Amino acid sequence: MAAQTVIYRLDAAHEPTWQFHSMPESVVGGGNTLDEARERYREALRFSLDTDRLPEVREFIEREAHLGIWVRTLLGSPIADNAFNVIAKQLSQYSGESRDWFFRRPSAGGDPVAVECGPDDTLGGIFDQMTQFDSLIAVMAHGEGNWVTSVVWVGVQGVQAAPTLDDDPPVRLDQLGLTRDSRMAEVFLSMIEHFGTKPTALLAPA
Repeated sequence: MAAQTVIYRLDAAHEPTWQFHSMPESVVGGGNTLDEARERYREALRFSLDTDRLPEVREFIEREAHLGIWVRTLLGSPIADNAFNVIAKQLSQYSGESRDWFFRRPSAGGDPVAVECGPDDTLGGIFDQMTQFDSLIAVMAHGEGNWVTSVVWVGVQGVQAAPTLDDDPPVRLDQLGLTRDSRMAEVFLSMIEHFGTKPTALLAPA
């Protein structure tokens, strides 16, 4: 049975406060607390799969970082709060023109979403958090132990995502010798070697 990925979004502007969506099994809903949302998700997943024996479930949380840009972190990660704060601070220091790069890469839900990842995480872990209609911004956190001190960005675009007309087209993995199993440290190094600091996006496989 395929592993599932579920995203819980904390959004005080809407009811219920915690909303969720999942993939590859498309399950949506919400709850007034995170625990309630998690339980409702599992109930809905059992119904959708018609089984009480659930597959592996990978859980993430999204929180708004700055002016409509959201940050996604792994539920239970010891660096989640620190990473979120560092990423939010960096976003707040960007000019409006620089932030436009994020808004040109919205998820299928319409908002730009930055996904926090570590150097040893794989590119496939990002792909598993998106549909072919999504664009995500992978953000790799640096720091000793469980402390984040700096971040770097790269866009990842689904094959059916809305194109960004004012940027170069996204780069295929094979052009850079990358695969699903490539570590994010390798991904960022390859992007910098080929494109310098120019914002460039990878094309996720179909």
